[in-house]
Amino acid sequence: MTLASFQFDLMIFAIFLLVGFVVREFLPPLQKLFLPASVIGGVIALVCGPQVLGIVELPKSFSSFSGTLIDLVMTALLFGVTINAARIRQFRTYTLIYFAFLGMQAALGIYMGDFLTKLWPGMPQGWGLMGVYSFYGGHGAAGTVGNVFKGLGIEGNLDIGMLLSTVGVIAAMVVGMTVVNFGVRRGWATYVQEPQKQPSWFYHGTLPADEKKPIGMTTVSGNGINALALNFASLLFALWIGQGLLRNNLRPIFPVLKNVPSMLWGSLGAAILWTVLRMLKLEKFIDVKTISSINGCVLEMIILTAIATIKLSLLQTYFVPLMIYCVVVIGATLLLLYFLCRKFFDKEWFENMVMLFGRGTGVAANGLALVRTIDPDSKCDVGAADGVATAVYAPFSLLIGIWPMMLLAGNLWQAIGIGAAIFLVPVVLLFVFKK
Repeated sequence: MTLASFQFDLMIFAIFLLVGFVVREFLPPLQKLFLPASVIGGVIALVCGPQVLGIVELPKSFSSFSGTLIDLVMTALLFGVTINAARIRQFRTYTLIYFAFLGMQAALGIYMGDFLTKLWPGMPQGWGLMGVYSFYGGHGAAGTVGNVFKGLGIEGNLDIGMLLSTVGVIAAMVVGMTVVNFGVRRGWATYVQEPQKQPSWFYHGTLPADEKKPIGMTTVSGNGINALALNFASLLFALWIGQGLLRNNLRPIFPVLKNVPSMLWGSLGAAILWTVLRMLKLEKFIDVKTISSINGCVLEMIILTAIATIKLSLLQTYFVPLMIYCVVVIGATLLLLYFLCRKFFDKEWFENMVMLFGRGTGVAANGLALVRTIDPDSKCDVGAADGVATAVYAPFSLLIGIWPMMLLAGNLWQAIGIGAAIFLVPVVLLFVFKK
């Protein structure tokens, strides 16, 4: 691939992303489901591509976008992660429940995947793991773990992850709004007697002036270096530390590291670089919000190209077991959150449950959208709580590489055991702190 051909492929990506954005702007149902433009554009590209209508020849590089760019995403995840003990104590209950349902989804999902594969032989190995990342993390996380499997020689899990993520986002809003309306009628909501409608800008169009927020901040004068270039270079430098320096030097010494996915080396590089910058008091040169914006842009590329290249034959063959899987895992998530939130939150338990359900089946935006219907003035702190829980979870993102290797090595029950431990330990702590 030449630089000119890569530029052309990016132009094709941009066209479908913009088409997805325009379609979303004019179709309210897509807005209410919180389907992002990258998903819509990817579906349009899939339909227009050779697998369906055949009117557009998609770039061959689309099938490798996600596998390459996901290394950068994983590097960005651990960049600038700091955990404040006081904030953890403040949102302790939310964080523990956050981990509990994540562990439950992993243990149940892995088991369901193994069980359903016995009934429908031929499904990709380890596919049951895709649910926890598809439902908990959305299309971006599904793309990450799907590419881990792909790097380990297992095809198909990325396609399954994209489908499960789409089902999860839809369930987050359809099931979520059903729960909201039911809960309000039962008097569970703290601040409203009926779900509130959101302003039009919440779903589409441009934001009003007082709602517009910067996507990053400059930390140095533009006379020396462009601030975006500085942060992007730092991100790539962290990736080089992990992949170019550590991996090349450690793998010959420790052969077992040959099976570690490349993306995890980037995470290690980011953790090392950020630690060194903080020790030298140089972290002020990096703007974490800019790093996050770069990460978000890369995720748009990964999601659109991954959906555009989904193997439809695989999804058609295994549609029934995939839907059974979705019903069981999403249903279990709702029941678990209802029990834990009602029992352990002293106040605003319904608002927290709604946030966690939207988060646990779609993405954080789904949870926040649901909460806004019952807390229009943002009186509860679910947004801040979710931010703290996400920061605490960041180091556990390394499981993205560990779980697939365990499943491919045949260690099914060990993998389920890790998920069960992530579920049980927080639940025990919830009971301890409740006393």
